[in-house]
Amino acid sequence: MDWIFILIVLSVLSSVGILGHDAYLEAMKTEVTKKHGEDLAAWLTKTSAQRFKHQNALAE
Repeated sequence: MDWIFILIVLSVLSSVGILGHDAYLEAMKTEVTKKHGEDLAAWLTKTSAQRFKHQNALAE
């Protein structure tokens, strides 16, 4: 009867490990996407400031 309990515990531990690994991979994808979004926002901010400065120089 003890071997059934041990088998259940091992299957639960392996399931937790697999799910934890999958959650880690998904979190890494989310972080990479967030970093790309932050880089894009920084680039757009920088580019729009330069463009605004250029348009003001032409208007004067």
